[in-house]
Amino acid sequence: MYKIRDVYTKDIWLGTKEAVIKFADDKFCENRDEEWIQEYHKKLGDIGFVVKRIDGIYYTDHIDNFELAVKYLQRIEDMVVVDIGDILEELKNNEPILISQEE
Repeated sequence: MYKIRDVYTKDIWLGTKEAVIKFADDKFCENRDEEWIQEYHKKLGDIGFVVKRIDGIYYTDHIDNFELAVKYLQRIEDMVVVDIGDILEELKNNEPILISQEE
């Protein structure tokens, strides 16, 4: 299980690896207009996206793996992704789980 925290809004999401991939891809597709990709193509390439240039326009594929999802969320969207272990097992054992605490 993973916790995703938005650095600016302080919103927090919980999800599996597959949920993190889908969440990152959904965020990526929100921003994925041609102008945005032109502006961010170098940064996207640096984190592992396959960026293609056709007739002077940059194109990318979707996020389809966990490592790329985490890099995208952390470096482009300013979110923190934290492995919080198998909280489902703890929940099954009726154990309380600390999700967040004041720093």
